[in-house]
Amino acid sequence: MTGSFDVEWLPGGVLLQTRTGSLTLQQAEQYVAAVKSDVSKAPSPWGAVVDTRGAAAQSEEVQEVIQRRSAERAHELNAALRLGSDR
Repeated sequence: MTGSFDVEWLPGGVLLQTRTGSLTLQQAEQYVAAVKSDVSKAPSPWGAVVDTRGAAAQSEEVQEVIQRRSAERAHELNAALRLGSDR
């Protein structure tokens, strides 16, 4: 099944990330870029939901791209939280 994704803000500050099928490496990179772009516009407070119910198992390469960006974002958020608590 061809993969696809959608990233959208829902009312109440919820970033819904939906993935279906098997993403190509290029699609995974586009997905990560779309999430990064939308997170930069995040309202305060906000949260995220990742819906993969329609997704197939992803290749190791695709998983690595998505997981690497998730880890980078978690590190960025933790740094921002630490900075905020120092004030």
